[in-house]
Amino acid sequence: MTLNLFIYLFISCISLFTGLLYFKDKSKSLLIFLFIALVLPTSNQHMFLTSYQGVYFYDYYFLALIIYYIINIDFTKLKNSILNNKLILFITTSLLLYYTSLIYLNTIPFDKYLLRDFRPFLLLLSALIFIELLKNIRIKLDLILNILFYAFILKLLFFVIVFLIDPFEDPYYQIHLFRYRDGTTFVAALFLIIFLFKKQDMLVKISKIKLNIIVLLSMLILIISNLRILLPALLFVYFIVHKTNLDNLFRKVMLTVILISTFIGYTYVMPLIQYNLHEKEKTILRIKNLEDKKISKVRIDKEKSKLSKGSTNKRYNSLFKGIIQSLDDRFSPAMPNIKSMTNLELFLGQGFATTFEIPWFKYRGLDPQHNQIDSTYITFFVKYGVVGLMLILILFINIICANIHDKALKVSVISFYLILFLVISTLYQPGAIIHLVFINIIMSSIYYKDVKVSNVNSFIV
Repeated sequence: MTLNLFIYLFISCISLFTGLLYFKDKSKSLLIFLFIALVLPTSNQHMFLTSYQGVYFYDYYFLALIIYYIINIDFTKLKNSILNNKLILFITTSLLLYYTSLIYLNTIPFDKYLLRDFRPFLLLLSALIFIELLKNIRIKLDLILNILFYAFILKLLFFVIVFLIDPFEDPYYQIHLFRYRDGTTFVAALFLIIFLFKKQDMLVKISKIKLNIIVLLSMLILIISNLRILLPALLFVYFIVHKTNLDNLFRKVMLTVILISTFIGYTYVMPLIQYNLHEKEKTILRIKNLEDKKISKVRIDKEKSKLSKGSTNKRYNSLFKGIIQSLDDRFSPAMPNIKSMTNLELFLGQGFATTFEIPWFKYRGLDPQHNQIDSTYITFFVKYGVVGLMLILILFINIICANIHDKALKVSVISFYLILFLVISTLYQPGAIIHLVFINIIMSSIYYKDVKVSNVNSFIV
């Protein structure tokens, strides 16, 4: 047994036992899982530790929850929920039957490409069951805020360690070692949005100093992600949705300037540090190795030229330049699929296991055939057409808003994701379940009353 497999099995067992704890202590199970999910790396570059054959460590937790749900199912509530949502359930069932029939008609092999396309639907199903089980469970807000406090600190320490030791063989992650994002990144962004509208509720449960530290930690997590789309997504909420008057407009502008300046400064400084910490030494070793092997002088001179030039910060130079070209590179793998779509496919898509050829994956030693591109809209449009795309968006929006009752906050969260979906295929991301869990837990804790919340037969509107 390899070390990586042992680590995967270890954290998977913890996840499973945490899920089984739900049978005995629901609140404790949810809180422990939230902490584990925030601390463990749910990023693509760490999938060798957190997944095996496409099964993630957190899948075992939701397996336990699904078993609990089936054992304790309330058929009366289930019947009412079905009746309240019969139209959307009919459309969903019809589409799934159609796409399943395409597997047989098009003789699609039962391989990794087909299995990967079940991941978004497993995500939605897990989130739906989680929301149902969350109803009427009392979780104290101060416990959630304390979890965020410690989890954010540990996440930043984890990033620093990874940055110092440079453990990756993948050339993409070596180049972008100064960038780190996973499910916790989006939890930090969601927390900042919720903070804008629910600051006073939080201050009742936690000191102002500690709350401000959590806000600062959230911003640091966003900065180390170096994900550009987060800036317009958050600033749209901050300026457009969140109420602004002349008294706090100046404060908003100043905070925005500080955030953007820090983001840009980080993008410039950290690659320079990375170069001096790792790349310069690697180049010197390559030159020495080439000289020892008496490789051609041209090759040696090429490496020496790189050394003399020093760090070339491509990320900083292209941060706000060539955006159109960048978008074209992201979306171009889908163009052959879109051009070949029939009229029927425009409405219903090409179905499960539709892949996109991404040629630049080859230099990383990865399979160039991929199940998604960097856009939720285009990915699901090609696979499931206009009808399927709209259905998935409706389901996702209702899941993230299931426990949000404030109109402005609901609009903020929806806007945030709709902007993200432009360049991120969120439902395929390994950490997506974490932000869905977080937003429902924290919002239910904010709104929780000792009496039963009315109108909870269904969250679909």
